Amino acid sequence: DTGRYQYLYSANTSAQVELYERWRLLPSIAFFMQSNSYQVYPSVAIQYALGEDIFSEYAVSAGIGYRYVRNEAGDALIPYVRGDIRNFLIGISYDVTISGLREPTQGRGSFEVSLSYLGSLACQKNKGLLCPKF
Repeated sequence: DTGRYQYLYSANTSAQVELYERWRLLPSIAFFMQSNSYQVYPSVAIQYALGEDIFSEYAVSAGIGYRYVRNEAGDALIPYVRGDIRNFLIGISYDVTISGLREPTQGRGSFEVSLSYLGSLACQKNKGLLCPKF
């Protein structure tokens, strides 16, 4: 089917584990599959709340992810940092290529900058849907 789009399936889950006062551990895993290709992305970060307690609207995080792509022994290590400012998440990461693609890309990875907004979407009967936090 060259003229037909394939469905993309995705699943993810994450947790927040309180460590000590304003410190949290943030483990997560994501899975993506389309046609006969898939990738798995586990990650873990440590977060520090900048307010008076762990529930502060301001925090900084640093972590690392690992991208496994089908038929590769491991595609990339992805260190990242993120700042949480109320409902906004601002992050920067760098893909460190560790697969066979390292040679064709001459060892160059890639930077990614992200901006996310956490809020609610209006829906029927004035109820809101919470946006997931990644």
